[in-house]
Amino acid sequence: MSDHPKDPEEWDFKRARTKKHIEQCNTGYFKSTAHDVIEIHHLLCVHACSDKTLPEDLTEAQQTFITACMAATKWDIDEKENTIGLPLKWAYIRDRPSKGRPGWDNLPCHQVDHDNYLTSVMNYVTNQIWKDLLKGKELEKCKKMKGENLAAKLTAGSNRWRTHLEDRGSGSESGGVSTYDVIEYFENFKTKADKYGPATKPDPNMEANWYIPFSMAEPGDIRARAPLPRSKAIARSGLLGRIK
Repeated sequence: MSDHPKDPEEWDFKRARTKKHIEQCNTGYFKSTAHDVIEIHHLLCVHACSDKTLPEDLTEAQQTFITACMAATKWDIDEKENTIGLPLKWAYIRDRPSKGRPGWDNLPCHQVDHDNYLTSVMNYVTNQIWKDLLKGKELEKCKKMKGENLAAKLTAGSNRWRTHLEDRGSGSESGGVSTYDVIEYFENFKTKADKYGPATKPDPNMEANWYIPFSMAEPGDIRARAPLPRSKAIARSGLLGRIK
Protein backbone atom coordinates (compact mmCIF):
# COMPACT_ATOMS: atom_id res chain seq x y z
CA MET A 1 0.00 0.00 0.00
CA SER A 2 1.51 3.34 -1.05
CA ASP A 3 2.32 5.88 1.64
CA HIS A 4 1.43 8.81 -0.60
CA PRO A 5 -1.31 7.79 -3.03
CA LYS A 6 -2.50 10.13 -5.74
CA ASP A 7 -6.13 10.75 -4.94
CA PRO A 8 -8.51 11.64 -7.79
CA GLU A 9 -8.05 15.27 -8.83
CA GLU A 10 -11.78 15.89 -8.68
CA TRP A 11 -11.84 15.15 -4.95
CA ASP A 12 -12.06 18.03 -2.48
CA PHE A 13 -10.10 15.83 -0.09
CA LYS A 14 -6.48 16.93 -0.49
CA ARG A 15 -3.78 14.92 1.29
CA ALA A 16 -0.82 15.84 -0.90
CA ARG A 17 0.97 18.99 0.16
CA THR A 18 1.92 21.82 -2.13
CA LYS A 19 3.73 25.06 -1.35
CA LYS A 20 0.38 26.59 -0.52
CA HIS A 21 0.78 25.77 3.17
CA ILE A 22 3.60 28.32 3.41
CA GLU A 23 1.31 31.08 2.18
CA GLN A 24 -1.70 29.91 4.19
CA CYS A 25 -0.04 29.70 7.61
CA ASN A 26 -0.83 32.60 9.93
CA THR A 27 -0.10 31.17 13.39
CA GLY A 28 3.00 30.38 15.40
CA TYR A 29 6.40 31.56 14.22
CA PHE A 30 5.68 32.26 10.57
CA LYS A 31 7.44 35.58 9.98
CA SER A 32 11.05 36.60 10.54
CA THR A 33 13.63 38.90 8.99
CA ALA A 34 16.28 36.22 9.64
CA HIS A 35 17.19 33.69 6.95
CA ASP A 36 16.30 29.97 7.08
CA VAL A 37 14.91 29.93 10.61
CA ILE A 38 11.28 28.85 10.04
CA GLU A 39 9.53 25.63 9.07
CA ILE A 40 5.82 25.71 8.27
CA HIS A 41 4.66 22.53 9.93
CA HIS A 42 1.59 20.42 9.10
CA LEU A 43 -0.12 19.54 12.38
CA LEU A 44 -1.55 16.39 10.82
CA CYS A 45 1.52 15.52 8.76
CA VAL A 46 1.42 14.27 5.18
CA HIS A 47 2.75 10.86 6.20
CA ALA A 48 0.17 10.58 8.98
CA CYS A 49 -2.68 11.30 6.57
CA SER A 50 -1.49 8.78 3.99
CA ASP A 51 -2.76 5.23 3.51
CA LYS A 52 0.12 4.14 5.72
CA THR A 53 -2.01 4.91 8.77
CA LEU A 54 -5.06 2.95 7.66
CA PRO A 55 -5.77 0.03 10.01
CA GLU A 56 -4.13 -3.24 9.05
CA ASP A 57 -6.17 -6.07 7.55
CA LEU A 58 -8.94 -3.88 6.16
CA THR A 59 -11.69 -5.82 4.47
CA GLU A 60 -12.72 -4.80 0.98
CA ALA A 61 -15.93 -3.36 2.38
CA GLN A 62 -14.06 -1.31 4.96
CA GLN A 63 -11.65 0.02 2.35
CA THR A 64 -14.59 0.97 0.13
CA PHE A 65 -16.26 2.72 3.06
CA ILE A 66 -13.18 4.80 3.92
CA THR A 67 -12.60 5.70 0.27
CA ALA A 68 -16.22 6.84 0.00
CA CYS A 69 -15.76 8.99 3.10
CA MET A 70 -12.68 10.60 1.60
CA ALA A 71 -14.49 11.27 -1.67
CA ALA A 72 -17.32 12.97 0.22
CA THR A 73 -15.04 15.14 2.37
CA LYS A 74 -13.86 18.68 1.76
CA TRP A 75 -10.51 19.08 3.53
CA ASP A 76 -7.08 20.32 2.52
CA ILE A 77 -3.89 19.41 4.38
CA ASP A 78 -2.37 22.76 3.36
CA GLU A 79 -5.07 25.00 4.82
CA LYS A 80 -4.13 27.34 7.66
CA GLU A 81 -6.14 25.32 10.19
CA ASN A 82 -3.64 22.47 9.78
CA THR A 83 -0.45 24.54 9.84
CA ILE A 84 1.74 26.30 12.39
CA GLY A 85 5.08 28.03 12.01
CA LEU A 86 7.85 26.50 14.13
CA PRO A 87 11.46 27.62 14.66
CA LEU A 88 14.45 25.76 13.28
CA LYS A 89 17.55 25.61 15.49
CA TRP A 90 19.22 28.55 13.77
CA ALA A 91 16.38 30.80 14.94
CA TYR A 92 17.96 30.86 18.40
CA ILE A 93 21.08 32.46 16.91
CA ARG A 94 19.87 34.50 13.96
CA ASP A 95 16.61 35.89 15.36
CA ARG A 96 17.49 37.60 18.63
CA PRO A 97 15.70 40.95 18.88
CA SER A 98 17.30 43.66 21.01
CA LYS A 99 14.00 44.27 22.77
CA GLY A 100 11.14 42.01 23.72
CA ARG A 101 10.73 38.30 23.27
CA PRO A 102 11.42 36.69 19.88
CA GLY A 103 8.62 35.25 17.77
CA TRP A 104 9.89 31.73 18.36
CA ASP A 105 9.33 31.87 22.11
CA ASN A 106 6.62 29.57 23.48
CA LEU A 107 7.01 27.11 20.60
CA PRO A 108 9.08 23.91 20.33
CA CYS A 109 11.78 23.41 17.70
CA HIS A 110 10.81 21.63 14.48
CA GLN A 111 14.09 19.72 14.54
CA VAL A 112 13.77 18.27 18.04
CA ASP A 113 12.06 14.87 18.42
CA HIS A 114 10.05 15.36 15.24
CA ASP A 115 10.24 11.63 14.56
CA ASN A 116 8.56 10.82 17.86
CA TYR A 117 5.92 13.48 17.20
CA LEU A 118 5.18 11.91 13.82
CA THR A 119 4.79 8.45 15.34
CA SER A 120 2.29 9.79 17.86
CA VAL A 121 0.30 11.65 15.19
CA MET A 122 0.21 8.55 12.99
CA ASN A 123 -1.16 6.51 15.89
CA TYR A 124 -3.71 9.24 16.57
CA VAL A 125 -4.94 9.26 12.97
CA THR A 126 -5.21 5.46 12.92
CA ASN A 127 -7.12 5.16 16.18
CA GLN A 128 -9.04 8.40 16.49
CA ILE A 129 -9.94 8.98 12.85
CA TRP A 130 -9.84 5.87 10.65
CA LYS A 131 -10.90 3.32 13.28
CA ASP A 132 -13.55 5.67 14.58
CA LEU A 133 -14.96 6.01 11.08
CA LEU A 134 -15.11 2.24 10.75
CA LYS A 135 -17.43 2.05 13.74
CA GLY A 136 -20.13 3.33 11.41
CA LYS A 137 -19.37 0.52 8.93
CA GLU A 138 -22.37 1.24 6.73
CA LEU A 139 -21.65 3.00 3.42
CA GLU A 140 -25.05 4.68 3.60
CA LYS A 141 -23.99 6.44 6.80
CA CYS A 142 -21.04 8.01 5.01
CA LYS A 143 -23.33 9.24 2.27
CA LYS A 144 -25.71 10.77 4.80
CA MET A 145 -23.00 12.69 6.63
CA LYS A 146 -21.65 14.15 3.33
CA GLY A 147 -18.08 14.15 4.57
CA GLU A 148 -18.77 16.46 7.49
CA ASN A 149 -17.94 13.76 10.04
CA LEU A 150 -14.49 13.04 8.63
CA ALA A 151 -13.71 16.73 8.15
CA ALA A 152 -14.68 17.39 11.77
CA LYS A 153 -12.40 14.60 12.99
CA LEU A 154 -9.48 15.94 10.98
CA THR A 155 -10.04 19.47 12.26
CA ALA A 156 -10.25 18.19 15.82
CA GLY A 157 -6.95 16.41 15.24
CA SER A 158 -5.29 19.58 14.00
CA ASN A 159 -6.57 21.47 17.05
CA ARG A 160 -5.40 18.74 19.41
CA TRP A 161 -1.83 18.79 18.10
CA ARG A 162 -1.70 22.58 17.88
CA THR A 163 -2.58 22.76 21.55
CA HIS A 164 0.08 20.17 22.32
CA LEU A 165 2.82 22.18 20.59
CA GLU A 166 1.77 25.51 22.08
CA ASP A 167 1.57 24.06 25.58
CA ARG A 168 4.96 22.43 25.18
CA GLY A 169 6.83 25.54 24.08
CA SER A 170 5.19 27.79 26.66
CA GLY A 171 6.48 25.63 29.50
CA SER A 172 3.18 24.35 30.84
CA GLU A 173 4.75 20.88 31.03
CA SER A 174 8.12 21.99 32.38
CA GLY A 175 7.32 24.10 35.39
CA GLY A 176 6.81 27.31 33.44
CA VAL A 177 10.13 27.09 31.58
CA SER A 178 9.76 28.41 28.01
CA THR A 179 12.37 28.25 25.26
CA TYR A 180 13.32 31.91 25.65
CA ASP A 181 13.54 31.53 29.45
CA VAL A 182 16.04 28.70 28.96
CA ILE A 183 18.40 30.73 26.78
CA GLU A 184 18.14 33.82 28.96
CA TYR A 185 18.91 31.83 32.11
CA PHE A 186 22.00 30.04 30.85
CA GLU A 187 23.40 32.95 28.83
CA ASN A 188 23.16 35.37 31.73
CA PHE A 189 24.08 33.03 34.55
CA LYS A 190 26.67 34.61 36.87
CA THR A 191 28.71 32.34 39.10
CA LYS A 192 30.00 35.33 41.06
CA ALA A 193 28.61 38.69 42.05
CA ASP A 194 29.93 41.71 40.19
CA LYS A 195 29.33 45.45 40.08
CA TYR A 196 26.16 44.84 38.08
CA GLY A 197 24.51 42.58 40.60
CA PRO A 198 24.60 39.40 42.69
CA ALA A 199 25.48 35.93 41.52
CA THR A 200 22.68 33.95 39.89
CA LYS A 201 20.84 31.60 42.18
CA PRO A 202 20.68 28.15 40.54
CA ASP A 203 17.20 27.07 39.51
CA PRO A 204 16.88 23.27 39.92
CA ASN A 205 13.79 23.10 37.71
CA MET A 206 15.49 25.02 34.91
CA GLU A 207 18.66 22.95 35.15
CA ALA A 208 16.74 19.66 35.04
CA ASN A 209 14.01 20.45 32.50
CA TRP A 210 15.60 22.97 30.13
CA TYR A 211 15.28 20.71 27.04
CA ILE A 212 11.58 19.90 27.45
CA PRO A 213 10.04 23.05 25.85
CA PHE A 214 12.18 22.54 22.71
CA SER A 215 10.76 19.06 22.03
CA MET A 216 7.80 18.26 19.79
CA ALA A 217 7.31 14.82 21.30
CA GLU A 218 4.63 13.56 23.66
CA PRO A 219 5.65 13.68 27.35
CA GLY A 220 6.77 10.06 27.53
CA ASP A 221 8.78 10.29 24.29
CA ILE A 222 11.00 13.30 24.96
CA ARG A 223 14.68 12.44 24.69
CA ALA A 224 16.70 13.60 27.68
CA ARG A 225 19.57 15.97 26.94
CA ALA A 226 22.85 16.77 28.67
CA PRO A 227 22.99 19.90 30.86
CA LEU A 228 23.64 23.20 29.12
CA PRO A 229 26.80 25.23 29.79
CA ARG A 230 26.38 28.50 31.67
CA SER A 231 27.85 30.71 29.00
CA LYS A 232 27.23 33.69 26.74
CA ALA A 233 27.97 31.29 23.88
CA ILE A 234 25.05 29.06 24.86
CA ALA A 235 23.16 29.42 21.59
CA ARG A 236 26.06 28.49 19.32
CA SER A 237 28.33 26.21 21.35
CA GLY A 238 25.78 24.65 23.64
CA LEU A 239 22.18 24.72 22.48
CA LEU A 240 22.63 23.63 18.88
CA GLY A 241 24.72 20.64 19.88
CA ARG A 242 22.44 19.47 22.65
CA ILE A 243 19.00 19.61 21.03
CA LYS A 244 19.81 17.34 18.10
